[in-house]
Amino acid sequence: MADGAPAEGGFLALYERDGRSAAVLSVDRPRHFMRARRELVRGETRPQPAPL
Repeated sequence: MADGAPAEGGFLALYERDGRSAAVLSVDRPRHFMRARRELVRGETRPQPAPL
C-alpha cells in the first residue's frame, strides 16, 4: 500500500455503541456493506460480516 490505497480486497468495519451495532463502513465491498446495512435497519444487534 505504498500509495495509501486500501488492499485489493477492500474492507468492512462495524461500529458499536453500548454493545449494539451503530454503523457500518465499507471500501470496495458493496455486497457485504448492503447486507450489514439491511441488518442495521432491521435492528439486529450484530451484523455478521462475510468471510474474506
